[in-house]
Amino acid sequence: AIYGGIKYSRSEKISEMRVFFEWDGDVTGSVNPATLIMDGDKTVTARFSDPVYYTLQVDVHGLGVVNVEPDLDEYLHGSLVTLQAVPESGWLFSSWSGDLTGGQSPVVLLVTTDLAITANFIEADYQIFLPLIFR
Repeated sequence: AIYGGIKYSRSEKISEMRVFFEWDGDVTGSVNPATLIMDGDKTVTARFSDPVYYTLQVDVHGLGVVNVEPDLDEYLHGSLVTLQAVPESGWLFSSWSGDLTGGQSPVVLLVTTDLAITANFIEADYQIFLPLIFR
């Protein structure tokens, strides 16, 4: 078939359940859409695969909760997930551990494998300083 001066062929019907995986030929990589400069004959193959799903296990150490958006049982490869650590009263969010490190919250994850993450909360250490009065 020719559309807009570009000739292409497809040897199989792509199932709606298959997902884009990568480019091959004169375009490589997994960025979609891809840009191709037509300065001669080109061959490009779009590779598709069955969808791959991963799990996200979130645990809490200390007193607090983690808001997960979207909160699903499984995530399609390449999904974006936002985690937000919310401490209970008298506690502070300290850090992430496991498959995520650092102390930023909220954080956006790109899901490309099964993930096990712990949100660590610490008890707030309040100190009260009173003025000393000598008599």
